[in-house]
Amino acid sequence: MKRFLRFYKWELKNELFAGLYFAAMLSMYCIIILIHGQRSVDILIMLEMLLVCYGISTFQMIIFSDDKRHSKKTLCIKTGIWFVFSMIVVVIISIMFKWFEHMDSWAMWSFTIYMIICLMGIWIGVHITNKIDSKKLNHMLSDYQNKQSKISKEDDHDQ
Repeated sequence: MKRFLRFYKWELKNELFAGLYFAAMLSMYCIIILIHGQRSVDILIMLEMLLVCYGISTFQMIIFSDDKRHSKKTLCIKTGIWFVFSMIVVVIISIMFKWFEHMDSWAMWSFTIYMIICLMGIWIGVHITNKIDSKKLNHMLSDYQNKQSKISKEDDHDQ
């Protein structure tokens, strides 16, 4: 049961990131489609985008496993690997499945630049959130230790 719950938690987090990436990807693609005078997005392209985003998110979850603490150097290397991998996958898949086939050349480049900005923004957001959570947990631990210390001193004083 513990294994299932751990996997379930992992998958929920994975789907959260995949959803964020998909929302970013699809929103920019829709804007580009509108600029090119179209009013609909091919459902197959949306499915391909969703699968790409899920793949990127899964790779992210694997490379940044919660089970490990990372040194600054290791974290930078892993972040670089994840980022380069993600962008290569996005570019290759968009070319392979012809997402921008009937559009101007700027469409793919603006999409790629937007995805770079989104991936960096999401990563920065996660990093900031983790720092805030760590500070909050450290503060709570410190408060708990202080309370335990006071209780211990009171018990010693009563005896």
